[in-house]
Amino acid sequence: TFDAALAYAGTCLFEGLNLNEGRGTETPFLRFGAPWLYNKTLINDVQGTPHAAGVSLSPELYIPKAIPGKAANPEYLGKLCRGVDIVFTDRKAARPFALAVALIAAIIRMHPEHLVWKPHFDALSGGPQLRQRLKAGAPPGEILSEAAAEFPAFDAARPKLYQTGEEMLKGLTA
Repeated sequence: TFDAALAYAGTCLFEGLNLNEGRGTETPFLRFGAPWLYNKTLINDVQGTPHAAGVSLSPELYIPKAIPGKAANPEYLGKLCRGVDIVFTDRKAARPFALAVALIAAIIRMHPEHLVWKPHFDALSGGPQLRQRLKAGAPPGEILSEAAAEFPAFDAARPKLYQTGEEMLKGLTA
């Protein structure tokens, strides 16, 4: 769905952790959980923060199952997971990556003995920096500000594959 694709910009990071990212359910990337997750405490910690703007979080119990052609062997297959459902209330205000960073930071605080980093987390996040900062206990806002500081240099250096809206309009009115 459109909402699953939007959520994926953040919840794809859960694939690099020992969390079920909603695979094996009808709402992949809009639901995540684990048998050991204190979902209600997690929601209380993150809901209402700037990182959860544009979304509503609700607790959900679910059991991931094999879905042919979609999820052959999802994390925690056949096990009861305490999960969180993500519902977009304002897609323009939502920041899925910021939400995922805040959720992971809260999970680290709540479950340091349970959370496991898979080797491909760094590939999903573009390098080891996010994992290192989260493990060091940096606040989500600080992590996101550090990342945003790199945007202007990246934007200046990246290939311009598409015209901006203004450039397209100029072509139409000329």
